[in-house]
Amino acid sequence: QGTATPEETEQLVVKKLPFQEVYQMVLDGNITDSMSVAAILKAKLMMLNQEL
Repeated sequence: QGTATPEETEQLVVKKLPFQEVYQMVLDGNITDSMSVAAILKAKLMMLNQEL
């Protein structure tokens, strides 16, 4: 992977959180980025189907 190059006005903060907390943040509408929501929901589905 390459080096991240955020835009000048973009501020990124990386945090490690328990998956259940992140999943709840999606359900509560606190995470709204479509790619993030899709990835989190896909991971939850895979967990429920015992694929992860």
